Amino acid sequence: MDTWTLQAGYPVVFVSKLANGTLRLQQQRFTTDSTGGKGTQNRWYVPITVATSSERGPLRSRGIHWLTPDADLVVPVDRAPLWHLVNVDHQGYYRVMYDESNWRQLVGQLSRDRRRISTTCRAQLLLDSFALAQAGHLNLTVFLSLLATLQGETEYLPWSAVSGPLAYLDDVLGQRPASGMLQRLLRRLVGEQFARVNMTAAETEKTFQQRLLRSVIVTRACSNGLPDCVSAATDLVGAWMAARERSPVPQDLRETVYCTAVREGPAEVWHFVAEQRTLPGVPATEESALRRALTCSREPHLHATLLDRLLQPEHIRQQDIAVTLYYLSRNPAARAITWLWIKNHWTPLQSQLGPLDSIVYFVELFAQYMSTETELAELRWFGEQHLRLDTTDKAYQRAFERVALNAAWLRKNEDGITRWLLAQTS
Repeated sequence: MDTWTLQAGYPVVFVSKLANGTLRLQQQRFTTDSTGGKGTQNRWYVPITVATSSERGPLRSRGIHWLTPDADLVVPVDRAPLWHLVNVDHQGYYRVMYDESNWRQLVGQLSRDRRRISTTCRAQLLLDSFALAQAGHLNLTVFLSLLATLQGETEYLPWSAVSGPLAYLDDVLGQRPASGMLQRLLRRLVGEQFARVNMTAAETEKTFQQRLLRSVIVTRACSNGLPDCVSAATDLVGAWMAARERSPVPQDLRETVYCTAVREGPAEVWHFVAEQRTLPGVPATEESALRRALTCSREPHLHATLLDRLLQPEHIRQQDIAVTLYYLSRNPAARAITWLWIKNHWTPLQSQLGPLDSIVYFVELFAQYMSTETELAELRWFGEQHLRLDTTDKAYQRAFERVALNAAWLRKNEDGITRWLLAQTS
């Protein structure tokens, strides 16, 4: 256990197929920086489980092999399988990097019959491929190819696994052409599953994972503008506005439905949501969903109205200022005006939020959306002039590093993503 408790990090295990049909496994520390962990000596006792396409019936590992800190591991496999899986059902805490051929065969298997690979393994492949692409070990198109196999996916875990990666892609791609193409692809992928969704029933008879699946499918469909989802969300809120009674939206879908209705509807929807939020006796979860929805509009004058209310306690509680600014930053249509507002109101904002760390948080927050030298220079000027920070401040350094990483990521991946998406959506 010492290798896991007395040193930082965790490993990535590289798997290569040898000529004699065995698998060689090697390890190094997993990092997302340019060194890829090669400069560190950290090694672990890693539990290795293996399954292959040669097995009949449900995939399962045949015992545990141990990859030790001081030697590579060679594992025999039966016959000549088309593909192999390591860390079956994510029994160990590590990433797995396969060779190009094995990734291609796994994508092919998922496209033909995903049931051959367990739900947990399907989610694991999505998470590992994206993390490895971020770290520079893998071409991002491998993740995109795995993403494309989600069409017809009926389980919660794989859909949930792509939420973080897709949020990152949305942040970094911003308003670039690849972002629109990715949204079109996602609408196609999610459409089949959304057609099975009932957005008006509480579905208390369904299992917990089935209810989670409905929530993640509706979120993915509406956030990417699937027409049927947008229409259902605006109809539900429209019916609520007409009846002026209790919200007809199931509790677990309210944040997504309210946000979609505000984003796609007229200003009257925004004002209705703002009014409902201030009614007496509104539960905390409902107030949070309504406040979140106010940040979803595409209209600049509504963003300005909400920002003007942030420092007015009768409209926004002090403890809700930071999270409201966070959600505004998540909205591409509100991002520029929100950043400008923060720069212009940093003194009263600091008096409301307290320690400087709270303000520096916003520097880090907006850095994740920046990727140009101009934006980096603006970030540096803002920190030095308004926050009295220097380049030795850790949070400030993280913000600079984030912008630099975003810029490097775009240089490396944007053209490849665009070409891959063009091929998929043409």
